[in-house]
Amino acid sequence: MGVVMLAALVFVPPYLAGMQNAAAAFRATFKCLIRDPVFYLGLAFMTLLAVQWFNAGRPLVLDQTQNRWLYSQPGIPFLPSAFTESEAMEMITWFLPAWALVLILRSPWMDYDMFYSLWRMMALNSALLALFGIVQLASGTTDIYWMIPAKYIHFASFGYPNHAGAYFTLMLCLSGGLLLRETFARDKPVLNGAILLWLACSILDLAAATLSFSRAATVFSWTVTVAMCVYAIRKWWHVVNPAARLNLVVSIGGALFLACFAAIAFGKEKLVEKMSKLIPSITILPDSAGASRIMVITAALEAWKDSPWFGVGGAGFRYLAASHLPGRAIEKTAGLANVHNDPVQFLLEFGLVGIGLMVLIIFVLARPLFRGRVSRRPALLFAAAGVFIVLLQSLIDLPFRCPAIIYAWLAMLTLVGRLCELAVRDRQRKYTEVLASVDPDEQAVKNWKQ
Repeated sequence: MGVVMLAALVFVPPYLAGMQNAAAAFRATFKCLIRDPVFYLGLAFMTLLAVQWFNAGRPLVLDQTQNRWLYSQPGIPFLPSAFTESEAMEMITWFLPAWALVLILRSPWMDYDMFYSLWRMMALNSALLALFGIVQLASGTTDIYWMIPAKYIHFASFGYPNHAGAYFTLMLCLSGGLLLRETFARDKPVLNGAILLWLACSILDLAAATLSFSRAATVFSWTVTVAMCVYAIRKWWHVVNPAARLNLVVSIGGALFLACFAAIAFGKEKLVEKMSKLIPSITILPDSAGASRIMVITAALEAWKDSPWFGVGGAGFRYLAASHLPGRAIEKTAGLANVHNDPVQFLLEFGLVGIGLMVLIIFVLARPLFRGRVSRRPALLFAAAGVFIVLLQSLIDLPFRCPAIIYAWLAMLTLVGRLCELAVRDRQRKYTEVLASVDPDEQAVKNWKQ
C-alpha cells in the first residue's frame, strides 16, 4: 500500500494540475521531494524501522547461571532490533503509508479545491461509518460486520471503543469546521443544502463518539460541540435580527437533541455504566485505574533505559512488562501489550532517535499553524482543535495504535498546515498588489518610514 501511494505521489498531483508528460511530472516531483524536510525525516525513520525488522528475532533462552528465562540478544547487538519480525513489519505497514500520505498532501500542486475536496470526502466517509455503527449497534450484534467476533466493546469497524471514540471525535471537529465554514462564508453564497449536509455529518459523528462508550471521547466530543455552539451564537448574535437568532437557537437545540436521542435510545445502560467510572479512572488512589496506568508508564520508562537510543522494536512492551512490573500488578493490570500512553510507548519502541524524528516531522507540519491566523477561520480552528484533542488523548490512552487514526490525524494536521500556508501566500500577494497600485512617490515615502 505504501509503495502504491509513493507511486501516486510521483504522478498524481502533477497530473491533476494538468502536467501530462510523465517524465516532466517525475522531474518536477523529484525536485520538490529533495527540498522537503519531511522526506528526509521520514526516510530516516523508515530506515530505523527497516533495520529493526532486518535485525529482529530475540527468542527466550534459559540462563542457567540465574536459572531463569531471558530474551536473547539480537543477531547484530549494536544495531536496532525488535523481538519478532512480524511485529516489526507491522510498524512498517503502519508508517510507510502515513509517510507517503503526508508527502502527497505537501505537494505544491495541491490547491484549495483539492484540499477541501479531500476534507469533504473524509467527513462524508466518517458520517457513513458512523451511520453503519449505529445500525450495527441497534441490531444488537456482538460481532463486527455481523461476522467477526469482537474481543471488546466495538463500534462500526473498530474493535476497540477508545479507537472508535478518538476517530469520531476527530471527524466531529472536521465536519463541524465545514459546517461553520459554510454557515459564515464570506467569499461565496450560503448554500442551505451544504449546511444541512455538514450538520447531519456532525450529528452522526457526535452520536458515534458517544456510542463508542469511550469516556474520554464522550467528554471531548461534547466539549467540542458546546464550543462550536458558543462560536456560532457569538458570531451571529449581533449581525442578525431577533427572528434569525431564535432560528439559530432552535436549530442548535434540535441538533443536540437528535444526538442525545441517538445516544440514549441505543446505549443508555452502557453509557451510564461507563460514565459512572469516569472519576475513579482519573484518580491516582491505590488500586485505582489511574494508579495502574502510572505504574505501567513507570515500568515502560524503566524498560526503555535498557535500549535508550533505538528502542526495543514494535510491540516490545508486551515482552518486557513481566520483568518490570510486580506480580500483583500483572494480575490486576489489563492490556499489558500497550502502555496506554502513546508517547512513552513510542519512546520505548523507537528510542530517542525514533521519537525525535517523529517530533521533528510533527513540528514541520504544525509550524504553519502559528502564522496562519487559524482563529479567524472556523474550519481550520476546529480541525486544529481536533488534532490537539487526539494528541492530548494519546497521553492517557492509545489512539495512535490504530492506523486509521494515524492516517486521519496526519492528514488533518497536514491539511490545516498547507491551508494556512496558502492563506499566508494569498495575503502576501494581495498586499503586494495593493502596494503596486499605490502612487510610486507615496510608496517611496512609506518605504522610507519603514
